[in-house]
Amino acid sequence: MRRTQENRDLHVQLVLDALRKKYGADHPKAVIEAYRHGRRSIRVRVVDPDLGGVHVTKRIDPLWEILKEHVPDEVREDIDVLLPITPKEAKTSAMSMEFDNPTPNGMP
Repeated sequence: MRRTQENRDLHVQLVLDALRKKYGADHPKAVIEAYRHGRRSIRVRVVDPDLGGVHVTKRIDPLWEILKEHVPDEVREDIDVLLPITPKEAKTSAMSMEFDNPTPNGMP
């Protein structure tokens, strides 16, 4: 099941807008993507060459801070994947592959 434009909704757009405006402004090479996967699941991936050299445990905090400040709680609660990754890692990461080709979750 490939993700399509139809999978996007207002909540997904709020997440994208916040991250693109706040994170993307300081990281112009970042590719920020998100889609809804099922009724209560939003998946977000940030592919950014600037993340090279940043320990994986330090990558996610700045993204959550942006989301906490600019996205309502009820929208953030649906984010179950927040994947900050480099372009090189995106080619081999199992989670990145899952992001591109999501396993059907059986939920509408």
